[in-house]
Amino acid sequence: FRSLWEIGNENYYYGDAAYLKQAAHNSKQYAQRVLTFAKALKKADPRIKIVAIAQESYERDFKPVHSDWIPVLLSKAGHVIDYLALHNGYVPGLERDNGEDVRTMYRAMLAAPIQLRRSLDRVTEQVRKYAPEHASRIKLAITEWAPSFQIVLDGRYLDHPKTLGSALFVASNLKNYIEHPNVEVANYFKLNGRLWQGM
Repeated sequence: FRSLWEIGNENYYYGDAAYLKQAAHNSKQYAQRVLTFAKALKKADPRIKIVAIAQESYERDFKPVHSDWIPVLLSKAGHVIDYLALHNGYVPGLERDNGEDVRTMYRAMLAAPIQLRRSLDRVTEQVRKYAPEHASRIKLAITEWAPSFQIVLDGRYLDHPKTLGSALFVASNLKNYIEHPNVEVANYFKLNGRLWQGM
């Protein structure tokens, strides 16, 4: 039996809401937070596996909030980390319906697993580079992923996570996760939901 504890959730984002500002960290702050929590968790139960969040995106035009997040995290806290958590499997990733062509959206979604696989390989290489002594132990955990067309509750794409095209993306991306030697966890978000992302 393994008890996995993910320390934080997307703490690299700085949002407008007060709770998001409170939760936001820079790379050094988060690495220190991981060390502090890992020590306390392991003291409570040495069998606990530590999951640290990693900032990574497969999108070429996505600028990371903290470009040094993974290097700093691994070099300072790699010795206590068992899994790196990724949330970069949301595609095609619209925030709202801006009138995009449906065929273009589905082409992008169905091509995305190629880039997602490269992203997994890129993170694996960073583990080898910045935590070489622990690289064989540190695995990847995709703790959120799904077809995601829009997050606002009006527009043509609201129910598109439930289409056959989305199911094909899910199957293709699951194949990525199953075949990748470093992926051990892949949590779909979300299996059931009355709003915009329920399968």
